[in-house]
Amino acid sequence: MVTLSTLRSYRLVFTLSTYCLARVEIGLSPYHHGDLKPALLAAAREILETDGTAGLGLRRIARDVGVSHAAPYRHFSDHTSLLASLASSGFDELAETFVAATNADVEHGDDLLRLGGRAYVDFGVENPAMFSLMFSHHDEALFEQLRPSYEAAYAVFVWFIDSAIARGGLATSDAQTAAAAAWSSVHGLVILITEGHLPETPDIGAVIEVCLSGLLARR
Repeated sequence: MVTLSTLRSYRLVFTLSTYCLARVEIGLSPYHHGDLKPALLAAAREILETDGTAGLGLRRIARDVGVSHAAPYRHFSDHTSLLASLASSGFDELAETFVAATNADVEHGDDLLRLGGRAYVDFGVENPAMFSLMFSHHDEALFEQLRPSYEAAYAVFVWFIDSAIARGGLATSDAQTAAAAAWSSVHGLVILITEGHLPETPDIGAVIEVCLSGLLARR
């Protein structure tokens, strides 16, 4: 089974965040130094999904976690640093979906491509605020801090496409071109859905089939 550790041989430089899945409540025992950053990011993720970036602030996440207002500054120098770390964790999650898809018991590459395309759309639709933050270009400083995380996740996607090509059923052997075409197609679909630009919710599976049809040799 392929893991992200295996992919380090591809010289991908990124670190998977440790996620705190339980809700963090004020009044719990103090966090050890190594536990604080994941707890702060978990609190920030919850705020992001409910209130958007406008509700995110270092003082608020400190209050939600139950630490001093100064504590988050050990890990985040400012608001942009917090947003970059949070968005970076989103790219880690996205990369994990590509790894999980590659490890699935799928014989043909075209079916693997469909599976990966659906995983991408599901991630974006189920995490709209995170997805928007990950691909926000309105803040140049944030964009530059996120570039390595985006490039690492994209490299995993190219590896995923290469795995699909190796299994057969794709119309091209050029992983870079296929990755650009596939990513562009499913990314655009996520944007249209999450921003409400479609008159009604489409049959996502059918739309993905059409979006990726140019890459499929076996249908």
